[in-house]
Amino acid sequence: MGNSQSACEPYQTLSGNELVEFTRLTPFSRFEIESFYDDFQKLDHSAQPRRNFRARAEDVARLPILKCNPFKDRIIQIFADQNSFLTFEDFLDMMSVFHPRCSKMVKLCHAFAIYDFDNDGYLGSEDLKRVVKRLTHRGDSSESIITQVGVFLELKFNFSDRKTL
Repeated sequence: MGNSQSACEPYQTLSGNELVEFTRLTPFSRFEIESFYDDFQKLDHSAQPRRNFRARAEDVARLPILKCNPFKDRIIQIFADQNSFLTFEDFLDMMSVFHPRCSKMVKLCHAFAIYDFDNDGYLGSEDLKRVVKRLTHRGDSSESIITQVGVFLELKFNFSDRKTL
């Protein structure tokens, strides 16, 4: 069940059944899933490849696909367990959210969770300031940008308000 290895292949591979299941459950092709799996398995630095390897969140954050994202810590936090570890399935779920074929509602739910820094169920002015700081990479100018946007300073959104926007 995917345990075949060669000298050139120092990590586990996915079984045919797993590939079929992942292509059925995600928007990714077989090739994309295998590529993600290869990258994910490279995070396992143990001497013996492990079938149920769980990657540390900080290692996942260093993958090229996330490395430059200003919200990578928030993104990973949503999909990691309480000990900040991700399984390959968690990783694939995370990547699925960013695929163009992912539903807008799923994207919206995750975007809301990413931007709700204080986890209070609302996007308030402090959350928006943090979003702007991360997007502009300039903490000093974010206040003026937020002030120019103005309307958001007085508003506080929760996810259920999405239908009125």
